[in-house]
Amino acid sequence: MNDLIQFPDDVPEAEELALEADDQLSLIPDDVADPEEEENLEEDESTLQEVSVPVLDNMDTFVWNHDKTLIVNEMNESLMNGTLDKLMDTTLKKKLIRSSDIMIVSTNYWQLNSSDLLADLICRIDMEETPLNLRLTLWYNTEEGFASELQEICTVDDLPQRTLPKLDKYLIPIMNNDDIEDAADLMWMKYEKSALIHPEANNPWNLADLMKLSIMPLRLFNETKVRSSLFLEEGSVLVQKYDPKSPKHETHDEKTAIPVNTIVLNTSLSTFDERMLDIYHECFHYENHAMFFRLQKMIQTDISKIKKKKVKIRKDRIPPDVLGIMEYQARRGTYALMLPRSAFRAFASSKVHELKREAQENHTYSNPKN
Repeated sequence: MNDLIQFPDDVPEAEELALEADDQLSLIPDDVADPEEEENLEEDESTLQEVSVPVLDNMDTFVWNHDKTLIVNEMNESLMNGTLDKLMDTTLKKKLIRSSDIMIVSTNYWQLNSSDLLADLICRIDMEETPLNLRLTLWYNTEEGFASELQEICTVDDLPQRTLPKLDKYLIPIMNNDDIEDAADLMWMKYEKSALIHPEANNPWNLADLMKLSIMPLRLFNETKVRSSLFLEEGSVLVQKYDPKSPKHETHDEKTAIPVNTIVLNTSLSTFDERMLDIYHECFHYENHAMFFRLQKMIQTDISKIKKKKVKIRKDRIPPDVLGIMEYQARRGTYALMLPRSAFRAFASSKVHELKREAQENHTYSNPKN
């Protein structure tokens, strides 16, 4: 979504919010409250504050609710065929693993592309002899209703050194400013490499077309905030229509169908130049944040449609701004797509060499040999 609200100047740099790969999955520092953990706090009311937070689904909860049966069945198959015996180098006495025997200790999520991800789960399995600590790796395709497959079962000592972009539990990439610039460069590398060399190839309409995203400029009815939105599934909007037969040229709303993967531009709120930015904005959302919106079961990228709730947290904590961080990434990504860092560096380097050559020539002309 791209709206009229400007990102405040005092927002922390993204790198201050990003965490290292071996830290807990979070976009926020330690002094930020997790409403899901603090909602039922039993403390003195004087130490609490009431805040409004978005109601969001998270992958930690989704994995177990969605794939409990898959995990239990795969674990029992590995138990029966001797795979777990080989992994633990012992003969396990237990003959059946139940869902109550499995505890997910920690999770890590990794972005494969705009629709697929890997989930590394560290699990503790309650056995008769001793608990088993295992790593399970699941693959998900979010375009296919979060279709999943258990790809690997191994010991916790066999941890992969992944170089993939890391996702937080809401499936938002954990990125600092350099990462955002790199993500924009990678988009051009993927869809139109020449844009990194030839500025004329850097065109938002061309990028959207290469990403198989349609664009529909529409005058939205009674919409005064949202400038653009990307529809990940089929939907509809109310469009403002003028009645030419009316003496006062009155308007009325008309429902218009929006196809899947379509960027809607609200022409009543934007100029031509702003629409260029809006297209870049929604393209960045699609490539980097589509999984977040699918996890929330949203058909479009309009975050104003996300419900909010009031929760109480300690006064020494600050509420997380998950949506603000995601929009920050998209806004910075917009300008990174418009002026890719690789292209700028190449341009700057050529200019530096040109200036050095001119300076050398001027020096030679002003000091001719006798």
